[in-house]
Amino acid sequence: MKIFLIKPPILHKGVSFARYATPPLGLAYIAGSLLKEGHELKVIDASAEGINDKEIFKRDVFVFGLNKEKIAQKIDKDVDIICFSFMFTSNWLYDKELINYLKLKFPKATLIAGGEHVNAMPEHSLRN
Repeated sequence: MKIFLIKPPILHKGVSFARYATPPLGLAYIAGSLLKEGHELKVIDASAEGINDKEIFKRDVFVFGLNKEKIAQKIDKDVDIICFSFMFTSNWLYDKELINYLKLKFPKATLIAGGEHVNAMPEHSLRN
């Protein structure tokens, strides 16, 4: 199977100093297991790959990292599964947009979400 693992960009206020990219360790563990099983795999760390990218999201909130369009450009058209690591509830407004955008771009792909936000709020995450 062709699988893409995605760590989304980060939402922050424009004046925030806490914008450091952190390694997606959970995705690294998953990637290791999937590679061991012989799957074709790519990881997109949107906050690290677009460390100098910044665009306005809403009012004084910015997206730091690759935006949804740039993420989609990195995904192969014949992808089977797209997995997301949604860690922070404060990022959920953009994460929802990313999910919806990629579902339109890759309608045949199965989307899987994990991470702290989804684990803490599964019903809310599925409903939204």
